[in-house]
Amino acid sequence: MNPIEIIKTYLTENYKNLYDDSFSFCEALVQTETKPSWLWVDENLKTTTQQQDGGVVIDPEIGVCLFILPYNSQKLNTQIAKALSYRSKLLFEYSPESSDVNGMWNIIVHWYVEEKDLGTWVKQVADIRRESSQIEEVPIDAIIYKQSEIQNALERHRIPRLLLQTRSILSKEKYDDIEKWSSANTKIKDAIQQAKKSLTGKIDNQLYKQIFNEIDTFIVEEEQKEEPSEKPIEQAKSYKNISIKNFRNINTLDISLGDDNNEKSVTASIIHGPNGTGKSSIFEAFSFGLGNTSKRYKNYLDDNNRNRRNAYKDEYLFSINKRDIPTININKTNHIIECEHDIHESSKRLNMISGTLLSQEQTGEITKIPRSELSNIIFGQSSTLAMA
Repeated sequence: MNPIEIIKTYLTENYKNLYDDSFSFCEALVQTETKPSWLWVDENLKTTTQQQDGGVVIDPEIGVCLFILPYNSQKLNTQIAKALSYRSKLLFEYSPESSDVNGMWNIIVHWYVEEKDLGTWVKQVADIRRESSQIEEVPIDAIIYKQSEIQNALERHRIPRLLLQTRSILSKEKYDDIEKWSSANTKIKDAIQQAKKSLTGKIDNQLYKQIFNEIDTFIVEEEQKEEPSEKPIEQAKSYKNISIKNFRNINTLDISLGDDNNEKSVTASIIHGPNGTGKSSIFEAFSFGLGNTSKRYKNYLDDNNRNRRNAYKDEYLFSINKRDIPTININKTNHIIECEHDIHESSKRLNMISGTLLSQEQTGEITKIPRSELSNIIFGQSSTLAMA
């Protein structure tokens, strides 16, 4: 098979994981069809009924129109211009009759490029980027392959913009299946086995046994907990409104994040203002509302000179008048602020809400921490074994 046939077969097999073993691409565009289509395209990105060296995947579920083309240095500029033209025609129009209710479509172009031509492709794309910023509107990429090894190149590249792996979670029907899909426990176990092999004879034998015996015991206990259950999948929570009163320098503040009757009314909310106006206080209030703790409270407990837990609420969270009790209301439910737990409980609670709240300080820290520590953080949030 030539490269484009191998690519089509590879995509078909991956889409079977999303649908079922009987999956096949639609070979024609049907407006009401929700299943992905595959159309042949020529070097000018025009569809044709005849097999070509290029194809386009049209996936309505995620709004992606992905062109896959052979690299031809003489045609690349024209192909990018054509893709930009398609992109312009698909720009959102604020008209209920003509707009796609599911949002905008994305035009993407991937070339399959032989390894010997990679330098030329990179230089050509770099030159186009320097000449115009318009190219940024169309994501582009290259599948780099050696002659006759296109299958291996596809396994490495995985065509990530189709979200083939991520979308597999949509087919999960049970909570346990989702939990196992998202868990890194298997990779952590593999890493532990590798560590056992590499450390044998390098550290004190008794210490070695003690460490890995405890780990093995924990793994056995975790596996016993992993019995299937019929627990239904809970719908993700959405936060519609936050009300804060008498919290630090905030007297009264109501933030609306959407209409109760319209799930799509707000996609993002931006709170901005000069330093000292209360942005960090809003963030901490939200943290107390979700987990009854905050990073500031944990830092307070970490200071050996401050051993009075309740003092944090009295000294820091009360508003300036020191009379009215701080209150947090999320989705019309009051959350009582209690500063009675120790630093270990605070850390545990922060871990529980870490996927929901990310502070400005944390985003800065992520860019500076070493790669090994970053992997620990990522695995730690998706593996009970790593956290233990």
